[in-house]
Amino acid sequence: MPRCQTDLGRYSAPTTPAPPRSVATRRGNLFPGANRASLVALVCAGLLLAIVPARVALAGQAPNTTPPIKRIVFLFSDEVTIPGNVRTDYGLRVGFAKNPSFRTEYYHEYLDLTRFGGEAYDQRLAGVLSQKYGGRQPDLLVTISTPALLFAAKWGPIVFPGVPIVYTGPTRTAVFALGPGFNATGVVAEFGFRGTVQAALRLRPQTRRVVIVSGATRMDRGYLELARADLAGLERQVSVEYLVALPMSELLDRVARLPHDTVILYLSIFRDGTGQDFQPPDALEMVAARSAVPVFGPSETYLGHGIVGGYLFNWENAGVRAAGLALRVLHGASPRDVPPPSEDLSSWMFDARQLKRWSIRERALPPGSEVRFREPSLWREHPWAVLGIMLFILAETALLVGLAFERRQRRRAQTQQRLLSAIVESSNDAIIGIDTERRIVSWNRGAQSVFGYAPEEAIGRSAEILVPPQRQQEATSAFEATMVGHTVAPFETVRLRKDGSPVDVSVSDSPIRDSRGKIIGISSTQRDITEQKLAELETQRLNQELSHVARVTMMGELTSSLAHELNQPLTAILSNAQAAQRLLGDGEPDLEEVREILADIVADDDRAGEIIQRLRTLLRKGELEFRDLGVNEVVLDVARLVRSDAIIKSVSVTLDLASDLPRVRADRVQLQQVILNLMLNAVDALMSRPATDRKLLIRTEAGTDGTVNVAVRDSGPGIPPDKLERVFEPFFTTKSNGMGMGLAIARSILHSHGGRLWAENAPGGGGAFILALPATR
Repeated sequence: MPRCQTDLGRYSAPTTPAPPRSVATRRGNLFPGANRASLVALVCAGLLLAIVPARVALAGQAPNTTPPIKRIVFLFSDEVTIPGNVRTDYGLRVGFAKNPSFRTEYYHEYLDLTRFGGEAYDQRLAGVLSQKYGGRQPDLLVTISTPALLFAAKWGPIVFPGVPIVYTGPTRTAVFALGPGFNATGVVAEFGFRGTVQAALRLRPQTRRVVIVSGATRMDRGYLELARADLAGLERQVSVEYLVALPMSELLDRVARLPHDTVILYLSIFRDGTGQDFQPPDALEMVAARSAVPVFGPSETYLGHGIVGGYLFNWENAGVRAAGLALRVLHGASPRDVPPPSEDLSSWMFDARQLKRWSIRERALPPGSEVRFREPSLWREHPWAVLGIMLFILAETALLVGLAFERRQRRRAQTQQRLLSAIVESSNDAIIGIDTERRIVSWNRGAQSVFGYAPEEAIGRSAEILVPPQRQQEATSAFEATMVGHTVAPFETVRLRKDGSPVDVSVSDSPIRDSRGKIIGISSTQRDITEQKLAELETQRLNQELSHVARVTMMGELTSSLAHELNQPLTAILSNAQAAQRLLGDGEPDLEEVREILADIVADDDRAGEIIQRLRTLLRKGELEFRDLGVNEVVLDVARLVRSDAIIKSVSVTLDLASDLPRVRADRVQLQQVILNLMLNAVDALMSRPATDRKLLIRTEAGTDGTVNVAVRDSGPGIPPDKLERVFEPFFTTKSNGMGMGLAIARSILHSHGGRLWAENAPGGGGAFILALPATR
């Protein structure tokens, strides 16, 4: 499957909320946007604001008429969290909501073309979209940014035949490259690179050099080409230097050492020179934090991430304008007959915090500039009120400090004693003081609750009244270790209640010393862990239930192949029985031939019985039975179960079983479950390969660290390196119908057996899962 983030649900609403004026996020495309709090507020406000316009629109319609539905597919070049996408998406839906004559259903496709572009990826992506929308063609395609437009231009006639296209935010160069015959309209992204740089030179008159910063992807290069063209001739005013496709560490070192007569124009960094991927706002914040000079940028969504400002392009307005064009197309106009808007979508905007950082005065900004992120100053607005509050707080603080100091001096010793007593007395744990003769000298409420003795019943008696006879040596050893100065770490054991019933406890003993450091007794903390033990038993039971469900599920996957394998001996039995009937009906039957037929029937019956017995063994439900097992026998049993499924799916299974393997101590059913899960996963992984290349190898061998290893290797596509550990996470799956629990349960089973399970890729291709169990001595 290509890496394609598709819509998790579709939107159907006549309007959408307005986002906050200032949006900040840690992730973004050319050109950052909203943080999580802002996005949550955006969604909540949208739900509220969507209600009123919807009711107003519906109120004006005839009682029995329903507005038609227009299906609109948004093709985003990148992922969902990119702020440029968030702002453009908002603008588009605001624009569509202005026309109540029809209802809209939005389908969002986040193509991630910046990071995963290429012919093969595009082709597979087109296949996914074709399958998804084959029976549900939209009325309009709206592309966001350049890669999505190029994808739609190439694959749209195939995936979405006859569907008109409206683009939002591609470069003018990309649109011209498609030629005059391309039937689409929209809004191009015009960035004011030159205006921003000239404003920077006016705000920093000492500037003698401009440094252009960009990354290494196709998107980065596209913006760089636009900037070069827009800044042509600038070299006559200042020196222009390009820091393009550098490793991030080198780039940060270079910007940190720039001379003070320099400014930076940041374009985008989707990937640095080492191939490491970034989101442009993350890279911008890193550059701005290390830069020794001011950083400027060309988009409103970069504001708040480190740029001073500039003549910034507004993605939200671009979305609104594109929606206006799209409405005309949806009402029947041809895209060729809908000219793109001519108005300028950029404006002067600056960050007050960056102006302060670089000592730039606001009055020097271009006329009509918008300044964001001003820090409110209560002192400037209400100086006398602030001064009065401060004086009042200081007076109150001085009074309280004096009173507290006096109270502390008088009651410090008393408070410390009461606090210690209260802590001990209020504890739910049994905290017992024991002297050097092992007599109980203190007994808190927790001890009474755990053991049932009242203080007067316990104090003065030997601590041995709490210890079962079979645990006396254990208690004596802990007491002696504490009396020589050791603190006994918590250990689980059993103690006796007043009524003689046992109670599971966790015990920790520590010495009590007098003022001279002499040990005068011990403090024994004993916690009732009965419920914890019950919870552990319940967890064990639930794990067994889950393991059983997983086995049943795997048997479900093998139903057809097992039925086929079981049908063979049954068919043979029927055929032989019918042959015997015919022989016996001939008058003088050949008894020797009848005996041979009956022997065949018995053999086929045994074969069917073995199949059924293997199924019953795997499906049985009960307590774990740990025994010494031969791993090869378990592998052979599982291979017999999988044999028919492998034959049906044209998978060649090879067993390479080492001889003289030591035995392992394990539960046979659970070990079979693990190996069966690994083999079924391997068979599934091979389905994407040609039938002649589907090879599965199961190898057993003795490990060098006293283990017995089983490796299940396939000739499939392998496991992506970033998923070698994630495949064992619960609910993580790459199967369309998988639950993501098989490998998690398998690793849990191996851990409970004292073994390990891990995944790796073979050097020659394919994936492998290896389990290791400790050999019995």
